[in-house]
Amino acid sequence: MTTPPPHNPTTPERRWGLLRWALHGSAAVLFAWGALVQLNDPDPLRWVIAYGLTALVALTAPLKPPGLTEMAAALSLGYLAWAAWIARHGIPFVTIEEMFGDLTMKTDAVELWRETLGLAILGSYLLAVALWSRRQATSPHGP
Repeated sequence: MTTPPPHNPTTPERRWGLLRWALHGSAAVLFAWGALVQLNDPDPLRWVIAYGLTALVALTAPLKPPGLTEMAAALSLGYLAWAAWIARHGIPFVTIEEMFGDLTMKTDAVELWRETLGLAILGSYLLAVALWSRRQATSPHGP
């Protein structure tokens, strides 16, 4: 009988697993914070749901639940389309200072840029999760 090799916590797979948890965990905290910040928005419900769903995906992504690819892809498509819909007629130019200097409501243009940027961030993150999840599912080495 052969003895199995001892568990090595420094294998590349183990390090990647820890990094994956750290990245998705950080994203979950960031998106959960984003959901909380939306509570003083004039229309908080849709934004709390958007940021909250993304935080939930980030929290569960390292577990590779069934349907992760489809859920992340659907949300990504929805958020990116929503961002495009907001920006469809153009948004007046605003400075970086106007965007991030004071986070209170300033002008409609600033608010539209913030909403569009937020949706683009959510959509891009979820697209990356969907692509990663799909790659893991189709990998010859298994999920």
